[in-house]
Order: sequence, then C-alpha cells, then structure tokens
Amino acid sequence: MNLQQILTEAKTLVPPGADITDDMLVLKANQIQRRVYRQLVLPDKVVAFLSTPGIPFYDLPTDCAEDRVKNVMIDNINYPKLSVEENSPPDRFCSVMLNKLYIFPNPSNPVNIFIYYRPRYHDLSASNLSDVPDLSEDYHELLVFGLAQWMAKTQGDIDVANNNQADFDELLMDAKKEFRQMTANRVRVKDRW
Repeated sequence: MNLQQILTEAKTLVPPGADITDDMLVLKANQIQRRVYRQLVLPDKVVAFLSTPGIPFYDLPTDCAEDRVKNVMIDNINYPKLSVEENSPPDRFCSVMLNKLYIFPNPSNPVNIFIYYRPRYHDLSASNLSDVPDLSEDYHELLVFGLAQWMAKTQGDIDVANNNQADFDELLMDAKKEFRQMTANRVRVKDRW
C-alpha cells in the first residue's frame, strides 16, 4: 500500500475529526514506523555495485545509516570496517563517514562491491502520498491500525481505540514471529567434543 491508501483505510476505520490534517496523520505514521522498527529485528539487506577506479568514496543506500553497515566485500575479499580514529589500519579496510563508504585501497579495475547492512525506515511525507513505507507490505496495516487507534483516542472513543490497538498488537506479534524466524541463527549443535 502507498501512503494515500494507508491514510484512506485508516480514515475509513475511524473518520478523523475536522482538526486532524493529513500532515498530522503522516507525522503520527512516522512515529509508529519508528516504534515498529525498534521492536522488529529485520533481515539484513545487501547492495551490489561496481567500483570506480580513482574514486574511493561511494554513497550508502538511502536506507542505510552509517552505524548499520555490517560487512563489506570487495572482489570476494572481506574489508574490515574501521573507525576513522584507527591509528594503525591494516592493508585493506573500509570506513564510513558523512554517509559515504571509504575504501582503501580503491581497486584499480572495476570490481564488485557488496555492502551488507541493517535497513532503516525513511520518513513519509504528506507531500508525496504515492510513497510506500519500507516495511514489508504484509505489515503496512500496522500503520493503518496505529493511525485508527490514535484518531479514536483523540476523539475519546476508547472502545474503538482499544479494538484498533488490539489489532495492531496482534499484527505486530505476527511480524515479530516472522522476522525472528527469518533472522534466527538456525545452527544446532548435535555433537559435543
């Protein structure tokens, strides 16, 4: 669902008061996204691209914060991620600063670069109602139920607010189970030495 569809569905569940604007709803949707992303352990993402000889800085994906880069592979070689304060760096390393990935040494020929990272959400905007949240589409209804709960609460309709909160909580629990299964370490120790 895009943002317009989410807002329309939430307004169908609980018609908003005259004083509630789309800007207010989008602000609340962003707050709900932040809460959901804090509670879910989402699977890592990977982005691949070719290096450019002579350019050691590369833009990070828009959904990748500097502290969320987990691993960088260049031409099938792991480049350890170092802090910019490192006094004695190894022969090969990468660092992240100012939303750029720095690679040393930069390959002299175009080679594959893979960045493995933990994704983050992006803020939605009332000026772009066709935007789609980063959360899996199966769980876009979390925003619908969260918005409906908030609107009902602001109108003093506690029963409707509680019903939407219950739907939100049930869907969030389902999402937690699904993402936990996708990210769980499934190694079992059968023999002990």
